[in-house]
Amino acid sequence: MTRVERLQITLRSPAFWLFFAALALRGYGFFVSLLLARWSGLQSLGSYSFLLITASSTSTPLSVALANAVTQATAHGRGPDRLRSAWRAARMPLLLCVAVSGGLALWLAFGGGMGKDASSSFGLIAMVPLLLALVVGQFLTQTAQGVCSGDGRPQLMTIPTIAMTALGLLTTMAIMAAHGFLGALLVTALVGIVPALVVWWRTTRKPVLSKQALAEAPLSPEHINLWPYLGRAVPEIGANVLNSLTNWVCFMYLVMHAHGPVGLGFITVGLQWSVVMLLPANSWGGAIMHRLLQAQSKPGGDIDPAIVRQELRRCLRVTLACCVAVLAASPVLAWLYKLELERLFLLLLLNAASALVLSHNFVHERVFVCRQIQNRWLWISGGAYAVQMVLTLAFIETTIYAVAVGNLVALLVVWMASRYELRLGNAHDKTPHRHHHQ
Repeated sequence: MTRVERLQITLRSPAFWLFFAALALRGYGFFVSLLLARWSGLQSLGSYSFLLITASSTSTPLSVALANAVTQATAHGRGPDRLRSAWRAARMPLLLCVAVSGGLALWLAFGGGMGKDASSSFGLIAMVPLLLALVVGQFLTQTAQGVCSGDGRPQLMTIPTIAMTALGLLTTMAIMAAHGFLGALLVTALVGIVPALVVWWRTTRKPVLSKQALAEAPLSPEHINLWPYLGRAVPEIGANVLNSLTNWVCFMYLVMHAHGPVGLGFITVGLQWSVVMLLPANSWGGAIMHRLLQAQSKPGGDIDPAIVRQELRRCLRVTLACCVAVLAASPVLAWLYKLELERLFLLLLLNAASALVLSHNFVHERVFVCRQIQNRWLWISGGAYAVQMVLTLAFIETTIYAVAVGNLVALLVVWMASRYELRLGNAHDKTPHRHHHQ
């Protein structure tokens, strides 16, 4: 195979497009946070991150489950109208999820003393609509990614995402100079919402088909129903809710109370670059799910362990490359964020170890979803998050690194337990075949 042929295969790969969509969004986020750190210091960065992470902590559990459900429903659908059908089916789940997550985000942000600290920098009137806009943007983005991934065309989402983030990068500095943090936050919300609206418009237009093609279309809009997929995902949602709330308490609440906004800003720098380490896993979720579903649809009804190992190696290999790149850049990052190199490097090293473990857990979780054994994932995750909470509570007053250590230990617990569970499942699947040959 020539280099040109390999390049053509790469450009047609869903993982390639999903990766660059996530990279564009993260690049914009880093740009804004870096401006805050350079111009206003870690305290402003901590307050800004509090708003963003609170919004994502409440919306991620439901939005990821919604994206997986839309991906499966779209992939299993047939006919020229399935994309519009998927969007129609997502309307009520989308509204319900936004209402639940938006209410929880407002309660977490303003239900205690932390909300006062954060709102002092931005103003309460500005924070409420922006917080809700961030929640809505994440749900719309995940739904659009689910539609595109289920259809096998993630480039439909990637192109408007890159275009909107490029526009945001060009305008944010000027808007921030003219209108302060409020303008930057508004652009951040628009960057999250506009690409999804573009995808919605493109995928819901009436297809241009002949009368014969329309007559032979096997699927009508009402035939796609997301509720069964979401119902099966309740244990997965529960696990993600535990994960998000545990991380919010450990990374936001406890850090703010023990080390203040400056400590929260320091932890935020580590979290942001952890996202870079996890770009492959986070951006390939739909593509991984699509490949696993295709493998499951083949004769036998289960996923070949070789396919799972292939996905694990792919995520681990690229995650390791990202981790090494971030660690090598730590001197530059310390200078950019005005931090001590030793402190930042230790935080990034702990987060790199967590990212490598999480790249495996990310694939394992989707195998659990495809096998419809999410209830087991819920129990595994619940035990791990309890360990994380205990460790963080015990040592947060002593060292700020307790947050990263607790997270790493929890991820290792999930990795060991999920690996053992999948091995048991594979052994059980092989047993009937052995009996058959005997």
